[in-house]
Amino acid sequence: MDNNNMMNNGGSDFNQQPYQQQFDQQPGQAPYQQQGYPQNNIYAQPGENRSKTKEILSLVFGILAILISCCCTYLGIGLGIAGIVMAVLAKNDNNGKMPGMALGGMICSIFAIVICVVCIILVLTGAVTVDFTNYLNGL
Repeated sequence: MDNNNMMNNGGSDFNQQPYQQQFDQQPGQAPYQQQGYPQNNIYAQPGENRSKTKEILSLVFGILAILISCCCTYLGIGLGIAGIVMAVLAKNDNNGKMPGMALGGMICSIFAIVICVVCIILVLTGAVTVDFTNYLNGL
């Protein structure tokens, strides 16, 4: 049989069936999906898009509270309380699980409050004296 005869008589399977499904492909299934292998979506689902603002604020307030705790004790206590509040709010937004940044913010805030309370106790008992006249004379 020559090539022209084969083409005209439909000697090839491709000429007899205009569309063939590939291998084990089910009808209606896209050709790129494979059976038995789950398609994991690495992108966030619509309900999983959450903001980390409260977590970040908790950590920032905690770090600032530590930095300010020895100089301005009352401001340090205020920032520490704000850091704890933000950490608790972040925990509530995350279904009761404490995110890492919020946990760090809470630890820093508690540490800063402890430093502030110790500084206040040291000043009130007289163990540490604060004399502003030396500072004012130096200006």
